[in-house]
Amino acid sequence: MGDAINQMNPGKAAILPDEIEIADQSRLDLRRMWAAVYRNRLMIIATIAISLLIGLLVTMFTTPIYQAYATIQIDPRNAQVLSKSADVEPDIDGGTAAEERFLKTAVDVIRSRALAERVAESLKLYTSNTFFQSMQMPEPAANPSGLAGVSEQRRRAVLSALMSSLEVQPSRESRIVSLNVSSPDNRLATEIANAYAQNAISYNLQQKVEVTAYARKFLEEELATAKLRLEDSERAAIAYAREAGLLDLNITKASDKTSNSTAQSLVSGNLLAINEALSAATGQRIAAQERYVAARTSPTSSLPEVQGNPTVQSLIRDRAALQANYAQMAERRQSEFPEMRQIRAQIGELDSQIAQISKGIVGGLKQNYDFAVRQEDELRGQLNALRSTALSEQERSVRYNILRRDADTNRSLYDSLLQRYREVSTVAGMSAANVVLLDSAQVPTAPISPRPLINLLVALLAGTAIAVALVYLRETFDDAVRSPEEVEEKLGTQFLGAIPKLQDDETPFEQLDDRLSAFSESYLALRSVLSFSTAEGLPKVILCTSSLPSEGKSTTAIALARSFAAIGKKTLLIDGDLRKPTVHFALELPREPGFSNVIVDRDTFAQAVHTEIRPNLDVLTCGTMPPNPAELFGGELVAGTIDLVADKYDVVILDGPPVMGLADGPLLASIADGTLLVVEAGRGHRGQTKVAIRRLRANNARIIGAVLTKFDARQSGYGYSYEYSYAYTYHYGHQAKERARSFWPWSKNRK
Repeated sequence: MGDAINQMNPGKAAILPDEIEIADQSRLDLRRMWAAVYRNRLMIIATIAISLLIGLLVTMFTTPIYQAYATIQIDPRNAQVLSKSADVEPDIDGGTAAEERFLKTAVDVIRSRALAERVAESLKLYTSNTFFQSMQMPEPAANPSGLAGVSEQRRRAVLSALMSSLEVQPSRESRIVSLNVSSPDNRLATEIANAYAQNAISYNLQQKVEVTAYARKFLEEELATAKLRLEDSERAAIAYAREAGLLDLNITKASDKTSNSTAQSLVSGNLLAINEALSAATGQRIAAQERYVAARTSPTSSLPEVQGNPTVQSLIRDRAALQANYAQMAERRQSEFPEMRQIRAQIGELDSQIAQISKGIVGGLKQNYDFAVRQEDELRGQLNALRSTALSEQERSVRYNILRRDADTNRSLYDSLLQRYREVSTVAGMSAANVVLLDSAQVPTAPISPRPLINLLVALLAGTAIAVALVYLRETFDDAVRSPEEVEEKLGTQFLGAIPKLQDDETPFEQLDDRLSAFSESYLALRSVLSFSTAEGLPKVILCTSSLPSEGKSTTAIALARSFAAIGKKTLLIDGDLRKPTVHFALELPREPGFSNVIVDRDTFAQAVHTEIRPNLDVLTCGTMPPNPAELFGGELVAGTIDLVADKYDVVILDGPPVMGLADGPLLASIADGTLLVVEAGRGHRGQTKVAIRRLRANNARIIGAVLTKFDARQSGYGYSYEYSYAYTYHYGHQAKERARSFWPWSKNRK
């Protein structure tokens, strides 16, 4: 190929296939993917079309489903109508996590079987015949033996339909919950959605009422029990007090929370009163004693009682007035003057009265002191008398105090329960609901299912996925070689060249006659590659074989023989297929004598060989067809014959039989200097090509490489990327139709 390109473009170097492979290496994967899609395009189109058809049929025959939705609001915290302490339900106090748990619990309650039963009963769905028709469900049978009521099977069917039609969708960012109900009947879906919303609210309120009623009942029972315990404890305390002769002064103040809780009997009360009176009497006695002692030791006139006496004060004033008058008169008269004596007599009388009154006051202090002493002695005597009585009473009051404390405890418990009962009774019926209706369901006008566009899109995606999977499976398990890269990947041998596939109106030998055709140029490129296929250069004896028949090995052998002869190498073409020979038919030569005759008698070579078919090209047909060619090739005669003819020629091209199923091919391959494996592009070999290569290598065959025949780049999906070396034939091909048709005898008269 390189020589041909250089002939057409002398100013440019030849572009070898390896260079093209390196240049396109980055696009190799995408190109192979596109090639796989292109090769399987009919299957992909059919798969996608069937999927779209199925999606269309499903859309057309699917029953329309309508969806009605109602929205409710669920608040974790109750609205406090009265004080917080009057609510019998626990308040949500745990942060966001607790509120989320409450919301999830409320949603689960809506999804529960209990709420579905309430909805069914509110809409009377158990006895409705239209419900099953609207839901397009088979109606369950009635009760066996004609029993009245709703059968259990019918109840389960109704509840199952309700629970499956409901979809509860809480909002992530709020406390709004949407109740979506799906049904083939849009009005029935609306009724069920509204019924679910209303029953969710009523169920929440009923739950609160039931909790409150239970609390009231519980408190009533506890109050009755507490009342009995209080009455029993008080009766026990009173009975013991009577029996022990104890009189509790605080018993009438039991309901007074400010009174002393310690029991006080009559004896202890008297003892306390006498003790207090004795203390007061002792104080009075001490005060009287001090006043009396002061009166005896001090002048009478200096006593506070005397000075504070009104009579004494009046007498002292009168005496002072007389003394003042006497002093004035003494300035003018003698002391013996009658008026002077009279005044002195009056002053003396006043002093006598003051002294008498003072003496009486001192006597009164003495009497007060004596009275205080007697009173103190009397009280002390009474105290001593009651002390022994109180000590004996204290021993009897221990049991009484225990009974009183028990009664007080029961009274406190009873008061607390009574207060709580009053609060619960007041708050009953005033609790706000946690569930509130926001939007009632409206009758939907358009169905939510089926959705034609979405169904077709899903069908398209499913069909595409199935098609991709089928293509992948087909490409994975298909061993057909379709591209040059797959020669090395699947066969593990060197790729030597690709022979393009001919059109229906073209023949191989006509294209070989056309020196500018892509078919002819591909063999020229193969010839160039074979010239450097080994370290010694061109192998002397080249065997052309294939794994199966009709892969193009005979055409390849003839084309290579002609190509080597064209460059001046003396070439011999041998038809080594002694079972189904084709060389003599293609070249219109006699079959006998030929290769088999030369093997048996080498002297017949001169008579068997057809010389000067073309300059430097001789042909040896197959000859007489032996009954068992494998026995003929198994001896040393074949190797000797090949060596004999190889000495006379530069190149010997041997057209061998297929490898699979026959022993001829491997035997000839062991004799040849190089074996060229011909592989038909796109043909499913079911692993036989790999087996053929293993058989050749088992017989020590030197496999030069593989050539890909009947290669159609466009059909394989690779486009024109592999036709770079033949591009010029599209420009000059029509002008070259009249050139060089002299090689094959049967083509000389072709137009």
